[in-house]
Amino acid sequence: MGIMGDFDNKELWNLIENTVKKMKSNNKPVGILITRKDLVQRCIDIWFDYVGCGVDSILLAVSADQLKKFFNS
Repeated sequence: MGIMGDFDNKELWNLIENTVKKMKSNNKPVGILITRKDLVQRCIDIWFDYVGCGVDSILLAVSADQLKKFFNS
């Protein structure tokens, strides 16, 4: 699609929603790991069966950055 990283792209979300509908119509569970808190509710609203918010490596990196800032100030 040529939109790598563009999570606000309308075409991307149309494709995601259509894919979720097709999978659900075939009784397949649908899940997602997402790092943007503002998109979690949207994923819930389009009927993902499970939504993982945050990824362990990113959460660890953010915590490490916060510790570094704390001790460098």
